[in-house]
Amino acid sequence: MFDSEKKAEGLDTSTFDIVKIDSFHNTRFWTVLSFVWVWIVLILKIAILGGDTYTCVSILVFNRWGTLDYDVYEYKVAKWIFTGCIFFRFLLLAYQIAWGIHVYRTRNIALAYLNHYARLMYAIRSYNYQCLFHEIDQEGFFEWACFHVYTELDNALEVLVADLPRQVINFMTLRYYATDGDLNNAILTNIKSIATTNLRLSIILSFQLCTMVLFLFFFFKFLLAIVLYIPIKVKVAHRGFRLLKAFCYKSVNENVRFLVKRNHKPRTQILNEGLMDIKEIQANLLLASNSTFD
Repeated sequence: MFDSEKKAEGLDTSTFDIVKIDSFHNTRFWTVLSFVWVWIVLILKIAILGGDTYTCVSILVFNRWGTLDYDVYEYKVAKWIFTGCIFFRFLLLAYQIAWGIHVYRTRNIALAYLNHYARLMYAIRSYNYQCLFHEIDQEGFFEWACFHVYTELDNALEVLVADLPRQVINFMTLRYYATDGDLNNAILTNIKSIATTNLRLSIILSFQLCTMVLFLFFFFKFLLAIVLYIPIKVKVAHRGFRLLKAFCYKSVNENVRFLVKRNHKPRTQILNEGLMDIKEIQANLLLASNSTFD
């Protein structure tokens, strides 16, 4: 099911085992910010999925939206679309985490960098891993844009199929109830007013509002990738790359090899730890040394 060798084809094969992870530790502003950003994105995604899961449970398991509460459009249609999206999101999440764990276990630096969940696991495991990943991050707008397009389009199924339909339902519900039929756009005030007569509906509307606002951030990121796709694709082609993936792989390989060459463990240590045999060490140009063994 998970073919890491096929996925890693064209990527550098260096692993975390042969580098001195502690040597990447630093407290520079942008490095610390990148680590904080990892946690912010994680919390936002959990909040979105958690909020919509609560809404789904409310309308499906406990049936807290009756036809009188939810008459803006077909209740049964909205209920099952929303539930289907939540179910699909959890299936997709299970697959992504399983694949991320598989990549994590390979300990391949380049492959882990390009996999969101494997990268997240390493960053949570130790700040030093995030320092390494930050060193791999691309400098310059063009390189950043290439990786932004690559990663966002890779998440298209999550954004367009699992998340977007749910947020459309959230929007339609809020537009009807929290704006008083378009007569009053004071959404928060209207939700507070609803709470005085229908507390359960006001709670659900509050969750829907929060998850929709949070989703907009990720959706705008995705839209930016769509806008950038054609100009990035053209420029990448002019540089001799048929696929955007090939350009991203090349950039990651160059940075990983540079970092491994400067921060690898002594060759005697690699040999003693059984990570490579003598022939593999001597054949690896990244471990080159002026002495027979350092």
